[in-house]
Amino acid sequence: MTRGIGRVASAVSPMAKTIDPMASVVSPMARTIDRMASAINFMASFIGRIARATNYMPRAIDRVEKRLSGSRNVGSTLSIACTVSDIRTVSIAENIETVVATFQKGRALGEQELDLDELIGELNKFEPRYRSVAFEGASMGVALANSMETWKVYAEKTAKHATQVHIGLGWAIAEQPPKSPEGGLELRDTLSQIVPEMQVKVLDGFGYWNGLFQRRATIRTQQIPENVTAEYQAGFDQGVGRAIWYATKGEVEKVANIINHFAEDRRPNLWQGIGVASTYVAGCSDELIAELKSAAGEFKTNLEIGIEAAEESIRKAQS
Repeated sequence: MTRGIGRVASAVSPMAKTIDPMASVVSPMARTIDRMASAINFMASFIGRIARATNYMPRAIDRVEKRLSGSRNVGSTLSIACTVSDIRTVSIAENIETVVATFQKGRALGEQELDLDELIGELNKFEPRYRSVAFEGASMGVALANSMETWKVYAEKTAKHATQVHIGLGWAIAEQPPKSPEGGLELRDTLSQIVPEMQVKVLDGFGYWNGLFQRRATIRTQQIPENVTAEYQAGFDQGVGRAIWYATKGEVEKVANIINHFAEDRRPNLWQGIGVASTYVAGCSDELIAELKSAAGEFKTNLEIGIEAAEESIRKAQS
């Protein structure tokens, strides 16, 4: 028996020596497998969260769409000016860039030697939301490149965009005044050829141009051009208000700070211009409108008048 047991022990001993190295190899593999299992479980959990979020998004978007189609009270969500995609993807700065680019394209078309019907056909190809901006730019181009009589025909043919078309004329008057080498349009004489209810829009464009391109004089030192008499100042200041909105890219604190440096009797029309510009560029945000109303303070009504005017203009242009 003793010799038998000895023989078994002798046989087992080499086997044990073989198993020990194998164990040292298997043990790390087991730990690696455990880690892979943990990673797979985490990924499964992460994918589950993505799936739940993906399922939630249509419901969230649906709620936003319903909210956009709701109340039409002034200062509520301005659905005619924006879409759900705007809320998710378009910032005020990006919107301003689109407006500027659209205006420049419209102006370039207006300065070309196109038949007016052909010109209007090209302008109607622009995205509906920005189409009136293209008509505004083209109005400037037509006024600079043609006679006033030609511009009047253009205005008659584009009546649904009347607000922007008359603002574009104001741009042209400011861009190329009578003393310029090319000759130009004189403010008072041109206004005398415009129906009274649209004269304020021409002055708006004139003020807007000055606010953008004569910023030091118009905004920083609050100067008023000599040819802007007291009867013209309301429209001019509305345009300056719009220029302030674009210059600040809609930063409400900056807007309010700039306007508060103007004489108090000019602030109502400046805030009205802010209402117009903010509706065209950022009308999607209830929070922004509320912030603007708070900043406008006693001039909140003027802000609301601007919002209403912009809404009506957009509605007419898209009809």
